[in-house]
Amino acid sequence: RTIEFSGAFGHKTDKQIAQQGLKSTIEQKVEVFAKLGHSLNITSVAFTPDGRYAISADQVKTLRLWDVTTGREIRTFRGHTDLVHSVAVSPDGKYVLSGSEDKTLKLWDIDTGREIRTFEGHTKRVDSVAISPDGKYALSGSWDYTLKLWNMATGREIRTFKRTGGEYSGWVAAVAFSPDQRFVVSCGQDSDIVIWDMASGREIQKLKGKFGWNKSVAISPNGKYVSSAGGSVNLWDTATGKYLNNFKIGHRVNAVVFSPDGRYLLTGSQDAANGAIGLWNVETGTEIKTFKGHKGEVMSLAFSPKGEFFISASHDGSIRLWDVNTGREIIQLISFTDGEWIAMTPEGYFNASANGAKYLNVRVGNKVYSIDNFSERFFNPVYVASVLQGEKVATVADIRKGILTPPDVRITSPAPGSQFNTDTLTVTVAAKDTGGGIDEIRLYHNGKAIGEDTRAVKIVSRGSEAIREYTVSLVDGVNTF
Repeated sequence: RTIEFSGAFGHKTDKQIAQQGLKSTIEQKVEVFAKLGHSLNITSVAFTPDGRYAISADQVKTLRLWDVTTGREIRTFRGHTDLVHSVAVSPDGKYVLSGSEDKTLKLWDIDTGREIRTFEGHTKRVDSVAISPDGKYALSGSWDYTLKLWNMATGREIRTFKRTGGEYSGWVAAVAFSPDQRFVVSCGQDSDIVIWDMASGREIQKLKGKFGWNKSVAISPNGKYVSSAGGSVNLWDTATGKYLNNFKIGHRVNAVVFSPDGRYLLTGSQDAANGAIGLWNVETGTEIKTFKGHKGEVMSLAFSPKGEFFISASHDGSIRLWDVNTGREIIQLISFTDGEWIAMTPEGYFNASANGAKYLNVRVGNKVYSIDNFSERFFNPVYVASVLQGEKVATVADIRKGILTPPDVRITSPAPGSQFNTDTLTVTVAAKDTGGGIDEIRLYHNGKAIGEDTRAVKIVSRGSEAIREYTVSLVDGVNTF
């Protein structure tokens, strides 16, 4: 028989916490964070047309499908051989298009995760992809200085858009279709925003600026405005090319997107410390709201179909869902390098894959604990789903407002690696009070709590430590405690 030991944790009941209060820890900063090196940099994010699902792209060559009504990661799309920079969803919600460092575009079936076809032709990385409003065409922008228009049904390249003449040109960082599909727009390394005739591939006009290279471009839903983001955020009249406004942000901006009604601009920047996301009035150029929460630069933004929510993707490893009207963060979705995931509300309630929680830590003051110490109170998939579905649910606890420090708990014997030729085993557990008190000690055998009617327990007190001995019947194969 094999004996394994997993992490041990202690807890207190809600009643005891209410009686003792939070005075001992309320002044301490409490933060929940993913273990460094395990969470993924998120490069791009998009909603499906019905608003139920979100698609994200990350640094490990994958796309991930999230159910926004439950917070669950439900599918992974694998096939690219390098980092995925951009994703776009078809208007009918059946397909997702991705562009990658591996110089290709790929079309995927959302329902099955199956790769349908690969678009090949670019000679350098693909930074941006878009799907036409009628779903018939794909558009890509690359570091090979070109845009390419593709037939979605066949994967055939229709035409290449390329700057001509002696003018300076550079890599293409972002592309977009106009709502009527008469033109496409691009931006990139040079400071020009270029409008192209879709039918001929001819350059129609340049929206000149002195703003350095741009990373994002967007066209308003009515086609009236074009906005770009880079060293600053700028707005032009599409028909005349007249420069209208500069949204003064003060730091480099990675993403810009119009709201579905065209009245607002959402911007995502590198400066997480001062609010990486801003909501702006298009007509007045004034900032209406700042959304704070990300710990790293924001790379991509997408409004929900009706505009009441938006999602953001960041290099801090999280995707976050926000309420536009209140400015409140609703949930963050975190992917990990081994495929595990977490969905967590700002109060600390979370849902997770089978082993996802092992990557979450809680910092109380200067001390760090595994999330295991708080799982019994905060692991609550039903609460997470209720919040995402817009239900008003009473919050029993908020991990940000202070928590009682858990006991230090360890299995003292037998030692790891011990071997046994017996059918029973004595397991000794020690718990040391660190200020939050000790309610009880529970031992789990292969995931099942050892009940009062089946355990032989001997309790010994040694100062602030409580010692318990459990005599347990072993099973064939692996025994995990």
